[in-house]
Amino acid sequence: MTTADWPVVNVAVDIEKVRGQGEDSPPLSFFGPHQAVVAVFDGMGGAGNQPFEIDGRIHTGARWAARGLRSSLVEFLDAGERIEAASLGRLGGAFVHRLDRLDERAGRVRSRLRGSTRRLFPSTAALASVERTRRRRWRVTACWAGDSRVYLWTPQGVQPLTRDHVMDPGVVEERPFEDSPLSNAVSLDRPFALQLHEVELTRPFALIAASDGAYGYVRSPMHFEWMLRYSLARWPDASIWERRLGARIGRLAQDDATLVVLAVGFRDFRDLRRTMIADNRAFAATYIAGLRATGADAARFAERRAALWRRYSANYHALLPPVLENGRAHMCDPVEVLAAGPAGAARPAAAARPASGLGRWRQERRTGSTGSTGSTGSAGSTGSKGRR
Repeated sequence: MTTADWPVVNVAVDIEKVRGQGEDSPPLSFFGPHQAVVAVFDGMGGAGNQPFEIDGRIHTGARWAARGLRSSLVEFLDAGERIEAASLGRLGGAFVHRLDRLDERAGRVRSRLRGSTRRLFPSTAALASVERTRRRRWRVTACWAGDSRVYLWTPQGVQPLTRDHVMDPGVVEERPFEDSPLSNAVSLDRPFALQLHEVELTRPFALIAASDGAYGYVRSPMHFEWMLRYSLARWPDASIWERRLGARIGRLAQDDATLVVLAVGFRDFRDLRRTMIADNRAFAATYIAGLRATGADAARFAERRAALWRRYSANYHALLPPVLENGRAHMCDPVEVLAAGPAGAARPAAAARPASGLGRWRQERRTGSTGSTGSTGSAGSTGSKGRR
């Protein structure tokens, strides 16, 4: 059975705060012969605010990066590749080569923007594939860099399949209402890691890929789940649900926001709706009503939210992957990828990595004076530190 035979529900939200200047790529839904993939890419507007002119159009490096990575993933999947541990190195290499082609075509536009945290074509990435391994059994594989997320949504609740790559790990599990700078993201001028996490499922589910603009402006993870539940309950048609969910996220978000939902194994939208909202009343009574009762009292709200979070987080974190140092990951160094030659070429013999960095190495490459470099770093290492 191919993906064309799967009963699926697929909706997407794409919000640009400034039309034509958004730094999230459009969300991706890809259906191949044996796997379906959803993905979001969020260009890092703070670190990637340098404008570039490519083919007569001027946009920030963040916007070019997010859209370039999306196109690279489509080409990768069109070539028959799968999202799995064996392909992580090739996927990272495909990302680097796409950003490198952007850089070679780009003309820098003079800008007064400055900062020590600026990076070359930086973007987060969050993607997930679904494969049917046997009747009523599915393998879900999440792959990511940064703080864009993949969630699993079942009648038991919403559960992240990705762990944000941030400087302060405590924010992920203990203080999800706080923010922390990123410790890892895809870019051309620093090493980055792609982390992988797999789960096997036997019952219908929905996958959600979301940028931080889609989940980061609700008041808690409980509110994010309630937004999904409540909107699904109100609108009995998938196209209307898509529009109304997008409108709700657009009112809350103060940034570009992208989200894509792929529901698998349900007979149709009515079956999805009936299954997912069955306990809406109990969920609202447990997690939402008590917070509303605190009114405008910020201290009471924070205290009550913390108490409810302790109850909610046990299920919410049940499928959370390990921290990056111990997870299944591939470390990708752009200098080494580019020194190896075109994508798919055999890697040259190992030699010392140039200490001069990407800019000097690329100049040497163009004059033919550089040597080859060795293999990529060990899996599980954190990427270079960088602020979002």
